Amino acid sequence: MKVWNTGVHTRSIDFYSKAKDPLMEKVIFWAPFFLTAMGKYFSERSYGERVKEIFYREFCLKEGYKDKLLYYGSRRKIVDCAIVLDYEAVLKMGIEEYGKYLAKLYIERSNQFTELKVKDFDVGKYVEDLESFFKLNKLL
Repeated sequence: MKVWNTGVHTRSIDFYSKAKDPLMEKVIFWAPFFLTAMGKYFSERSYGERVKEIFYREFCLKEGYKDKLLYYGSRRKIVDCAIVLDYEAVLKMGIEEYGKYLAKLYIERSNQFTELKVKDFDVGKYVEDLESFFKLNKLL
């Protein structure tokens, strides 16, 4: 199974500011974990023939996110999932707290894969393995 994401889509607090963006510091810190380690963990696993990829898109936008949250593409056998972060809450979090918050959101959204009603996709086992991955890495 291929599990991957695009990183976090953000809008900086002030586009022209030279000050450090506290949101980007958190994103950069956790990027290797959510982009690489998670992908490696799931690379040799399978949860059925109907889903070969799970693609997470993370959004932490000042103005919110109003597009589709969950989609299944049968041709590519992919689940496309938007993870929407609370912009104001994330700004107040520390780096470790942010990682735990992301892990919790990944679990919550992944539990909603059942709404897609994809036959031959063991959502329960996938979520169980996702929880194990986060526990192994001390995020749950």
